[in-house]
Amino acid sequence: MNEIILARVYMSEREHHLNAVLKILHEEVKVRHVVVLRGIEGFEKGGKVQSSHFLSLSLDLPLVIEFFDTPDQVKLATSKIEAVIEKGHILMLSGQIKS
Repeated sequence: MNEIILARVYMSEREHHLNAVLKILHEEVKVRHVVVLRGIEGFEKGGKVQSSHFLSLSLDLPLVIEFFDTPDQVKLATSKIEAVIEKGHILMLSGQIKS
């Protein structure tokens, strides 16, 4: 089995950091796998609820960028991402890929 780190980067659409983070992951670090998840509802440390209702097209929904690769690649990526987003918004989990 191959050791990996799974990282999740939490942000909201209003922060406008998505393209910068994706550029780091795809062009600069070239991580193995990336997916962007758009939440239908969530809240931040301030408690403000962000939600999408059937008739509303909110542009301030929660986003999660999830990616994994070798520990060295993920550490390189997260060090670059930390320069772009607010501190404390990256979660890292150790894991294994079954081959």
